[in-house]
Amino acid sequence: MGSRWFNGLSREHYQAHFEAVRGFAWNSIKSSEMSLSESLQIFNLHCGAIMDFSKAQHLGYIDAYVAVASKILISHNQFPNIPELKLQVASMMKGCKVHFESSAQHINRNTSIVGRDDGGQFLKLVMQAVEEPLHDAFVRAMTILHDRYPNARPWFTWWLKESVASLIFESQRKLAKEFAEKGREDSNPIESMHAVYYQIAEKNNKIVFGLSSLMLFSANLEREFEDLKLGRTVRYGVAERWKISIERYGLAHPERRRRKPVAFNDGRPPDTTDSLINDQAVAKSDQSLKRLSNSQLPPPLKKKAGRPKGTKNIDRSPVTTYQSYVHSNNTCYITALLELLSVCSNQLPPSPPHVNCRSPVFFRLLQHFHNRKNTVGPALTKELAKGRNLITQWCIEVKQLYKSGEFSCPLVVLSSILQEVATDPWFTHVKTAAMVNQFFCSSCTHFLLQNRQVLQRALT
Repeated sequence: MGSRWFNGLSREHYQAHFEAVRGFAWNSIKSSEMSLSESLQIFNLHCGAIMDFSKAQHLGYIDAYVAVASKILISHNQFPNIPELKLQVASMMKGCKVHFESSAQHINRNTSIVGRDDGGQFLKLVMQAVEEPLHDAFVRAMTILHDRYPNARPWFTWWLKESVASLIFESQRKLAKEFAEKGREDSNPIESMHAVYYQIAEKNNKIVFGLSSLMLFSANLEREFEDLKLGRTVRYGVAERWKISIERYGLAHPERRRRKPVAFNDGRPPDTTDSLINDQAVAKSDQSLKRLSNSQLPPPLKKKAGRPKGTKNIDRSPVTTYQSYVHSNNTCYITALLELLSVCSNQLPPSPPHVNCRSPVFFRLLQHFHNRKNTVGPALTKELAKGRNLITQWCIEVKQLYKSGEFSCPLVVLSSILQEVATDPWFTHVKTAAMVNQFFCSSCTHFLLQNRQVLQRALT
């Protein structure tokens, strides 16, 4: 809240704030009955904090702890070790996971960074990297993210700085065991108190008015706390609006704009049949109106013929309509190759019973083409996606011909497939039949003749 009154908070502002808070904590903890080590141990347990990722807040908290701890040690005739105190306070700080996830979701929604066909994989991989406890596995995960999302590298660079990464990533944390076991990973309680205060005193106040309102607010919280300890009720009537909203919508702030339900748009014009049929009802309602002169009458509207209900302007019959592979992340070269091989597979000669295809990728391709010919309806869409993903995964992950999302040439992929089956006995039988040109249609033969050099280079 102070950042709204002081035009931003510096390292010194945060140091003064945390030093005052930790000083009050020490005054309530210290006791003549406990030794200094026991008192410091309890004090350190109260110093654990969940921070946001402001550099001024981070450094101000370290300076405040070092200042308070140094005063405590000096008052007991002990010399403080400043580097050791800084390492100790670094093990007490944890980053707010909600702030990090909000930043990652902002990047995940930017299609110019993650692409249109990512499907939430960026956010999933980033959150897996956050929870990864092993350092080597974390490095591999971040390498994959750098390679897959090159436009997000400035974002990765900021979060992988040592001072920031140690607050949020599990493998980079310096957190002590007693603080790591605490379940909370966010600063939502503090943020919610800010929201309650803004409901009372609003925002952008003058310093004097803001501090006065803050003192009244804190005094009210103290009275409510004392009432709760005595078992008194601090609220009457119905629950707060935000609690009702969470129970009803699952959200603290329901959407204010009421969206109208939109029917599925298949590209056809709106159906005006009802308005044409109900002309008589419209005429009866017009009789109650006063008759206007010809100069006042609007020009007559031309009636358009309505479309009968149940008619379709898209023929989805498998006999007259051809269903191809769905586009996904620049896979048009895979689609072109699969369509060509599908036509060629229909003209393949029957192989002898004792000759089988030994190439895994080509054998699965033949199975895919066979299933494609014998599948209709919604199952055909799944089969087409399965065949496209088979070749795409083989090119990108197995052969590593291209990276995900890159454009490429189908002839290069075809050459790699032919190299896989060049020494296969089954393919030798098919190649012999192709050379005499007995079983292939004219379109496939024309393609083979045009790209004979590429195919010969792949087979030799």
